[in-house]
Amino acid sequence: MAMPFDLFGRGLYRYTFRMGCEEVPGLELNDGATRIFLNTHGADKTGVSDELIALLNYLERTSQQAAEASGNEKIRRMHRKIEAIRSSEEIGVKYMNEYEEKMLERQEGKKEAQKEMALKMKKKNKPLEEIAEFTGLSVEEIEAL
Repeated sequence: MAMPFDLFGRGLYRYTFRMGCEEVPGLELNDGATRIFLNTHGADKTGVSDELIALLNYLERTSQQAAEASGNEKIRRMHRKIEAIRSSEEIGVKYMNEYEEKMLERQEGKKEAQKEMALKMKKKNKPLEEIAEFTGLSVEEIEAL
């Protein structure tokens, strides 16, 4: 996870965590899970490659100037692809369509949850006005259930 701030306040570019038991020091879960927090405001370069630092600097600014200043061809290539995506009307329209579809799905899911809650409350003989206030549905919608 890359963050635009230093979550742990130690000035590192990278913080790596592995699962360990709090009650028994040295006892680890060994499930292979590792959590890495990247800090775009790091100061201590110990154990971190220049390439990672350049990427974190680019992520902080994400501009043509930052890509060029990185001195890294991979970052410049990545920036060109990002700009191509940003400038592509077709991709922009596709992104907006997907966004709208997800929003509609969420709204439909919310409406279904409201109806389920209203039905449960209705079965418990709660007053329709109370159900409407709690679920956000109209009294007419609740009556129709």
